[in-house]
Amino acid sequence: DAGEMAALANAINAAPLDLDAADARIKRPENVLLVVDAIAKGWILDRAAEAALAADATIQGVILNIGGDIRVAGDMSRHMPRIGIAGPGRADNEAPMEVIAIGEGAAFAVMGVGRSLAYANSHDGVEAVLVTTGGGRFASAGWSSHFAPVEKMTAADAGIENAWPQGYALTIDYEVPAIDATNYEAPYVAVWVTDAGKKLVRSLLLLGNKPRWVEENYRYWRRYGRKHPAVVDTLAQPTRKPGSYRLVWDGRNDEGVPVPRGKYTLHIEASREHGGHSYTQQELELSADPAEAIMPAEAEIGEVLVHYGTTEDQQ
Repeated sequence: DAGEMAALANAINAAPLDLDAADARIKRPENVLLVVDAIAKGWILDRAAEAALAADATIQGVILNIGGDIRVAGDMSRHMPRIGIAGPGRADNEAPMEVIAIGEGAAFAVMGVGRSLAYANSHDGVEAVLVTTGGGRFASAGWSSHFAPVEKMTAADAGIENAWPQGYALTIDYEVPAIDATNYEAPYVAVWVTDAGKKLVRSLLLLGNKPRWVEENYRYWRRYGRKHPAVVDTLAQPTRKPGSYRLVWDGRNDEGVPVPRGKYTLHIEASREHGGHSYTQQELELSADPAEAIMPAEAEIGEVLVHYGTTEDQQ
């Protein structure tokens, strides 16, 4: 809990460490471990960027992503890559809270609001935005200069007359069940939406971030995944440990175009290494009125609660 974490943090902070710079050695108490995870990925990114730029004289710039730590190197000023900043929302697939464009730079590890902003504001080329657990947003002086406007097609632009009501979304609360198994592995999960003609409208979630793992959910893979490799590459992410999670469908298809009201089917498929396979679907009538549905638990996926409407009218 918070109290125990605070006590541990204070004990770590007070631990005696003796650095011998000349001999490049550190003396530490036996119960104190030094973990370099926080700087190792940055070091790897820098070395990988250097190697990529040196590999071929025609390479002008590179973008590298290692588990969310991003490095933009070389001369990318003509292209200005757009980087999405993940927000503190509950949904696994929630859209970035902000999008920035940078021609060169990397991840900035935070030290808390006050110290992070003080560091950023006193160092050229360093900017930061921080969002606290309470929802407070704090940005350094020059952060807004990196904003990249996000243009979304409206229903009117798409020629849709029976668009979803303003503020409506489809919220999917699902559970990865705890299964008592000696060789338990977290399940691979695929969640997608099709229209009345069984055509893929939106891939919402792929847990299992390698193609061969996506293939384990054979219904999704055979019918849709293998035909849309770009969706798999951009959507797949690591599996989740047992617990409750949330997805949100914002009423747009995989190309970002708004869809009309009507009949849709929500599909959920899960498979587990050394385990079983489950598939369930729920037909949905998305109209001008809120709606809810419950999808019963299956062997590899828990009960799923589906809500169509605004956040305010969700029970």
